[in-house]
Amino acid sequence: MALYYLLIDAAFFAEQARPALAASWRQRSFEPCRALCRAVVPRATAFAVQFHLGTEQSLVAQVADGLPFDRVFWQHLVGEVLWFGALDIPELPTAADTLERLIAPDALAVENAGRAQWLPIQQVHHGSRDVLLGGYYRPDCAGWNDRADLNRLAGFLDAVRTDLWRPEQLVGAEGIPAEDRAEELEYARDCLAALRELYHRAEEKHCILVCETL
Repeated sequence: MALYYLLIDAAFFAEQARPALAASWRQRSFEPCRALCRAVVPRATAFAVQFHLGTEQSLVAQVADGLPFDRVFWQHLVGEVLWFGALDIPELPTAADTLERLIAPDALAVENAGRAQWLPIQQVHHGSRDVLLGGYYRPDCAGWNDRADLNRLAGFLDAVRTDLWRPEQLVGAEGIPAEDRAEELEYARDCLAALRELYHRAEEKHCILVCETL
């Protein structure tokens, strides 16, 4: 499974996407979010062209055109609004399991707790809060960090001392034989550097960050 990070303008999320989608869920109607969908349709079209998604009409376009409410469609609509509404979805090298092993060896002990109780490196990868917009959007696979979370977690990432990492910390790590441990450490350092840049960029651009596993 792959991790994706969606940089979404904080004002767009707070003032347009979140209220409209929450009202849609509460009212069991797509009427409150048709204007939102009309605003997102051009982004959906551009996204389809960029990633060669074919000519099938997006769900945001169908809702904008009057599609009746459906609970399953609502969840898919949330996903399209987040993905098509994102300012950027950067391609990052990821090594979540390795970084958690190096930075927080006890991470497994809290993985069944709520996101708010997760350790910082887990929140960096998977979000500090559920994507709750009236209803839940993929609660086991998607989370998000608000601007306060971004500031807190950027500070956490900056403080990590990668120079103290040693190959023996990866003893017992699944899929990493002894001869590959030093190389895996270097890859993990690159991944951490990419995360630091991502969190600072999200802060600078006044974004929130959605973290989704697909």
